[in-house]
Amino acid sequence: MEIGTGNKLKPFATFNNIDIDTGKKAKGEKHNFGWTIPNGECPTVGIGGHSQSGGYGHIARAFGFAIDYIYGFTIVLANGEIRTVNRDSPDQGDRHLYWAVLGGSPGAFSVTTNLVIHPILDKDYPHSTGYIRGYRHSNERMQATLDILEDFINQSKEGDEDAIVDELDLMVTLSCNNGNRLFSFLN
Repeated sequence: MEIGTGNKLKPFATFNNIDIDTGKKAKGEKHNFGWTIPNGECPTVGIGGHSQSGGYGHIARAFGFAIDYIYGFTIVLANGEIRTVNRDSPDQGDRHLYWAVLGGSPGAFSVTTNLVIHPILDKDYPHSTGYIRGYRHSNERMQATLDILEDFINQSKEGDEDAIVDELDLMVTLSCNNGNRLFSFLN
């Protein structure tokens, strides 16, 4: 898959979940594009800078970072030369450039214009499930979330015969939206 580096994360993630038959959101149906990479959730961040900075996302503990799925890219060097570089290039200089660009943060060695991604395929993980839920903040909900996390940690200790399976990955994101507070104040 090839993608321009200026594409933002939210449209990228939304595109990954389009049903190829209907053009609508897949909603867990089996006819979607069937792939993903670890990526964050900030809607205004571009995939190019995000992935060159590592690309932490909710599935990173199980699958690594976005950078791990970048196979190659097209770049414009300081002298104006346009190069296509990939991980398996027979040219030693290209391989060095590949790792320098991906490890050097956005714009450090060149301007990256597009990425070639080798994504995680849904078909390779037929029994995986993701779930997301949002709630308004309250002290009670915060304490309940911390209690759930503590129980999860206590049930995940090595050597415990009742431990949660290793393949389970739990991630909780606590976020704050100041706009909601301002809106409440104005009302």
